[in-house]
Amino acid sequence: MIPGSHRGEIHDHNETFGEENILTRGQEIVDVDETRAVETPLRPGQVSFHSQRVIHSSQPNNSDDRRIGFAIQSYLPPSVVQTKGRTHAQLVRGDDPYGSFEFAPRPSRDMAREDVAFRDTVNAKWSEILYDGAQKRRDY
Repeated sequence: MIPGSHRGEIHDHNETFGEENILTRGQEIVDVDETRAVETPLRPGQVSFHSQRVIHSSQPNNSDDRRIGFAIQSYLPPSVVQTKGRTHAQLVRGDDPYGSFEFAPRPSRDMAREDVAFRDTVNAKWSEILYDGAQKRRDY
């Protein structure tokens, strides 16, 4: 991670669609002074939470186990309207006087067929939003 980068604006990203880059569009920031980077290795079971403004990267996973990434892409207050398409959200607390989102139901049980189908539908909508204007698409 680049210390202090969370204080600046979100940097422009180049879309590389690189084979070794698992991000949707293979996004990379150019002209990063990597000599300022601080390593923040995680041990198995640990997690990193950080702002989307933090310039960061991860090295390849050389272990025998998978790496799990969990990105909360769209933490939005109810007043914000997604301009690329209407999406679903789960209201954590309070109410939504703006009607900006379709509300996602709570899952009925682990891996219920209807819940998995709903998740796939929502992911497809988000994929359309994330790939809007992209020169190409990946299979994920």
